[in-house]
Amino acid sequence: MNPDISAVALLVDGRIAIHTDPFMVGRSWISQASDYEYRVDVTPSGSTPQITVAITLPEDIVYGRVFRNAKNFLALFVASAFLANLFLQLAVTLGRDQRLATSTQGDRGEGGGLPDALTRLGFEVGQALRSRGLLATIGFVGIPAKAVLTGVVVFARPLLMTGQGYRQEDIGQMLMIYAGSVILASSAIARVVDRSGRSGFVLGIGGISSGLGLLLIAFVDQATFGHGSYAETIETPLLALGIATVGSAHGLINAPIVTHVAELDLARRIGAASATAAYRFLERIGHVAGPILVSQLLVLSGQIGSVL
Repeated sequence: MNPDISAVALLVDGRIAIHTDPFMVGRSWISQASDYEYRVDVTPSGSTPQITVAITLPEDIVYGRVFRNAKNFLALFVASAFLANLFLQLAVTLGRDQRLATSTQGDRGEGGGLPDALTRLGFEVGQALRSRGLLATIGFVGIPAKAVLTGVVVFARPLLMTGQGYRQEDIGQMLMIYAGSVILASSAIARVVDRSGRSGFVLGIGGISSGLGLLLIAFVDQATFGHGSYAETIETPLLALGIATVGSAHGLINAPIVTHVAELDLARRIGAASATAAYRFLERIGHVAGPILVSQLLVLSGQIGSVL
């Protein structure tokens, strides 16, 4: 047993049946005020007595682990912000030097640096928020696709597969199936979009396919295939097919999205590059919102307890 754990017990109708301290067997479960208590209901369906697993840890250890994780994320955030600022300054400097080198009129009055870059970004985002076409693209395509990627494929699916007994190697292969499907679909559909120019139609197909892939993944979780090797033989290919469908759908979205944004009225007003940059900035909302929303759904559905 982990030395940080104070006690572990199996409770039957509130009384201790198994305990790390044999002296406590047969007594009612009582935890110390200075301990963090975690309970999981493992009562089989149809069973009359309530069976619960209880674990206690000292609060200082729990808070220490949380603080250490928060400190690590803070350090990563600071380092990322520093590197992002460094590369942004480098990009602005190179762009300014190129304009000065190619200018024939000697207009040296342009400003540069981080403030000007942030001002331009704010202007582009402000124009994007007033564009109905771009908002529709972000709301119906960009944000949902990124939320599914970070919330379902990268966050929730590995957690649920771990709770279902899948090995880490199998979980990694599922993620590789997603990545491979994205690459194959993007490379195949890009040439089609270039020839036909029907980017909106392809984006619609990608959104519908993504929903169908999610339904297939949900079906694998909810369906009852029994237990044993026969059930695994059915569940694993269906799960892989669902993840491949989602990956292919995201490949259909990634390929024509830049072309679609460049054809909007916003691109004609502020330029295709600026419109694309505003779209890429706003679709990051999905990256952040995906894990937050999915984690809340896991908590509401009662599955997160068994996973943790």
